[in-house]
Amino acid sequence: MERTADGRVNTEAEMNCVEMDKNMFEVYCQLACSEQDICDLFGGVDHKTLDEWCQKTYGMGFDQIYRKKVSPVKLALRKNQLLLSKTSSMMAIFLGKNMLGQSDHPEPPVNENIIRESNEQMLALADLINRPLPVRTLEQISAGGEKEPEAGIERHGDNTEPAADNRSTARRGGRT
Repeated sequence: MERTADGRVNTEAEMNCVEMDKNMFEVYCQLACSEQDICDLFGGVDHKTLDEWCQKTYGMGFDQIYRKKVSPVKLALRKNQLLLSKTSSMMAIFLGKNMLGQSDHPEPPVNENIIRESNEQMLALADLINRPLPVRTLEQISAGGEKEPEAGIERHGDNTEPAADNRSTARRGGRT
């Protein structure tokens, strides 16, 4: 590799040493080879050399000519995929996910009422945690004149049962 007086690679000399074929370059672009692949396929030229060759050959840099040459290939591939999706459910699913943003796990729709109710429930729970109700025995509740439960209902933990049934069961000493 020939170098200039300041130590840089002489890209003009490198282009002359390496046969860079326009038709092969276009084939490599159509195969969607990366810039590094194309450099390697042309004998390991450097990126700057490839860009200068593109400028000299096409009048534009590598990035511009590459996009121009690879676009028809991408278009043909999309067309083939869309045609294949008519007979292949897997391809239809793939395209739906990638082109249409579809998902196997869609987000549920946001409902403002559900959010508001949920927030109210969380605040009520936080209030109970921060200011718990005092623990009292039945005697304390009865003696303190606390509000009576609804008529005919006694509350025992989470269970509510008719008062008459509880009293008669307690008197008999067993369960019904």
